[in-house]
Amino acid sequence: MPRPIVITAFAPFPGVADNPTRTLLESLPSSGDTILEQAQRILLPTEYRRAPETLLQALTERPAAIIMTGYSHRATCITLEARATQACLPDRPDAAGRFPDAPDPLMAEAHETAANIAAIAQSLRVAGLPAALSDDAGGYVCNHIYHAALSGPCAGIDAPPGLFVHLPALPDTDLAATAASTLPLAQMQRSLGIIARALIDGGDIV
Repeated sequence: MPRPIVITAFAPFPGVADNPTRTLLESLPSSGDTILEQAQRILLPTEYRRAPETLLQALTERPAAIIMTGYSHRATCITLEARATQACLPDRPDAAGRFPDAPDPLMAEAHETAANIAAIAQSLRVAGLPAALSDDAGGYVCNHIYHAALSGPCAGIDAPPGLFVHLPALPDTDLAATAASTLPLAQMQRSLGIIARALIDGGDIV
């Protein structure tokens, strides 16, 4: 039996009471996409300490790929993150009111995804979906969990590929009023299906 992919989303956090990635995650079992319906879905707390712990504890077996999703009010489209760093916002607390620890000097400052994100972005555009590349995953818990994944379960030659995807707001939601852009749920689902197939296809891994 093929190994499933893992898809993560975030719970609410200060300023985002209704996280669109959670809505997306909860919609996958009825998405009509077999790969997405069979995916292992993990809802992560938007907390510096608990998010990596929750991800690692949920990985009971090696997945085919790990797709992490997060909301960004700056995202104008489906944004594929090229790398994660140890950068953090020392003055922005997480959902538990805690601040990030100081960067670990023994860890690499940055980790890049093994996924061919340029090819994936092109596949998304061909499918009529707006997509862009980014080399800055920010300094909040999104970047933190991405760094933890790329330096942990997604590290090494035989490790599953990992990719973080920032998404805009859903239309007709409170977030839409202040977001840079919106994207319908059906298009978010389609984008995840395309990304998932690219990640499990060895030809799209650099």
